Amino acid sequence: MKQTFTIGIQDSAAVVPTSIGNIRSWSRDCLETLAMKRSDHYTDVVNMLLVQLPNIDFRSVLTEGISKCGDEQFLYTEDQSQFDIALKALRKLCANDEISNSLIYSHSSIEEAVYASNASRLAAAMDWSSRPHFALSQMGSVSFFQALKIIDQSSNFTVDEFSVYCSAERWPKPYPRSKGSLDPLSDGACALRISRSDQARLKLLQIYQEGCEPFLSLEQGKVSFDSERMKNFAMGALDRALENVSENLSVKIVLSCPSKKVADAIYKDSNLRFEPLNEKLGYFASADVTYMVHQVVEQLKVEPMSWIDDLLLFCGISSNGNFGAALFSPH
Repeated sequence: MKQTFTIGIQDSAAVVPTSIGNIRSWSRDCLETLAMKRSDHYTDVVNMLLVQLPNIDFRSVLTEGISKCGDEQFLYTEDQSQFDIALKALRKLCANDEISNSLIYSHSSIEEAVYASNASRLAAAMDWSSRPHFALSQMGSVSFFQALKIIDQSSNFTVDEFSVYCSAERWPKPYPRSKGSLDPLSDGACALRISRSDQARLKLLQIYQEGCEPFLSLEQGKVSFDSERMKNFAMGALDRALENVSENLSVKIVLSCPSKKVADAIYKDSNLRFEPLNEKLGYFASADVTYMVHQVVEQLKVEPMSWIDDLLLFCGISSNGNFGAALFSPH
């Protein structure tokens, strides 16, 4: 665990596509389980998309298209692509003439057949191509904590500059919207402006990460999710994340969890203080912790004094067995 960080979160912006405004009714139409799919289905889809590459103009943004794989039709992009919503979040966060010192992009969904990664496309769209930019893929919600470490350790990152972390998810078919008893996967993008400025609304104090065996498995076509083991591991990891925090300090915890059932069990069985946020539209995967940070930043803009006596611990646990926690001091 590193005890001395010099960065903080200065501002944030988020975009949630309006097409999923009602996650409950929408998810009923999209809900699919891995057990319902052929083992070679995803390979078929990828091959089909690759065949289409010469017919797609990547100078414009993919917005909608119906493709066919065997006898099955599916919408491979919906009203806005992953790139679309990520770019909207970045443009909400940064003025046209601002240049970020670096861009770190994270995602778990991969729904576009593109020649270059979305990190490169976003950097080009924002005119940041000359600055470092790359993606963290398939790390789930712990991408947020890894990005903070990377940005903090950037030697050329001065107090007058800023870096941007952006996470986005778009889950069109053939992705399953729900796996076992986990919450439905949702779409959204969030961007954070991270700086060493004294104007940062959340000052980073420490980061804690650990991992274990995945909680989600697929056996004989059936999805198995070990909710009890996830709960026990998360509660132990939370205690370890707070070991070096003085008992005289008040800490509120903001928890990201892919299962509301597990989260509710942690709230019930733990003696720690949790900060309730507005209900989210499902689980945002790699963007989930980032979206929670955005919610808190928005609250701090309205009621900064109400948080003055508390430290905030943002923590996330993923179905792949990764856990991360970051302790912040609100300003």
